[in-house]
Amino acid sequence: MYDGLTQLAGWEKHISPQPIKSLAIATFLREADDTGAETSLIAFVDPEPEVPDEPVEFGRDAVRRANYASWLSLMGFDAAATRLRQGEGEPQENEVPVLTLGGRKFVVSIASITRDSPDMSSPDFWDEFHRFLRWPDIWFRSATKIELVGLDLKVVRALSGATGSAISSELMALQPMEWEGASASVEGEGFQGSVLKDGSLLGMLSLGGPDKRDTEFEWIKVAL
Repeated sequence: MYDGLTQLAGWEKHISPQPIKSLAIATFLREADDTGAETSLIAFVDPEPEVPDEPVEFGRDAVRRANYASWLSLMGFDAAATRLRQGEGEPQENEVPVLTLGGRKFVVSIASITRDSPDMSSPDFWDEFHRFLRWPDIWFRSATKIELVGLDLKVVRALSGATGSAISSELMALQPMEWEGASASVEGEGFQGSVLKDGSLLGMLSLGGPDKRDTEFEWIKVAL
C-alpha cells in the first residue's frame, strides 16, 4: 500500500484540472491452509488532493483523447492515435470492417497483429480469411477463434470531429454506453467478450465449424 501511495504523491498537484479521486489499491491473499482470522481482501486508500502548485493546464477532453488514442493504436490506426493525442492534423478516410452485436455496430480489428504484412485493413484480406474457413477439409471446418478489439461506431464517428487542439464537442457529448441488460459481458452471435461503457470492445469471435454461422462483416468508410 505504501508503494501505491508513493506513486500517487507529488504529481496530481501539478496538473489542472486536478484529479478528484486518487486511489492506491492493494490485494492481500491468504493461503487456504492459513488459519488466521483475516480473510483475503482488496484494500484501497483515497488520499486527500494536494494543494495545486504551478499546474499545467489540460483540456477537458484530454483524458478522453488519451483513452481513445490508446484503443485506436491497439486497433492499428497509429496515425489517427497520434493525431488524437497531439491535436494536430486532419482525419483521413479509412475503409473498416464493422461487426454488429446485439443491434450495435463496432469497428473491429484483429488484436495483437500488425497491419504491415499482410494488410489486414483491406476487404481482400477478410475475403481470403473467410475462404480459408470454408475449405472443405475436416481440419479447416473446425471452429476458428480470433481475438477482436474495437470501438462502437458512434465513438469512431465522434473521434473524426476531434480535430485540432480545441475541445471536441462531439467527443465530450458521448455518454456512458450501457449494454442491453446492464451487463458488460456479451455472449452470443459467435462472440464472447466485454463491451465497456466507453464503447470499447474486447473479446473472442468464433468462426467456422459445423455449428457456427458464417459471420458477415460490413465494410464502410470512416474518417479517423
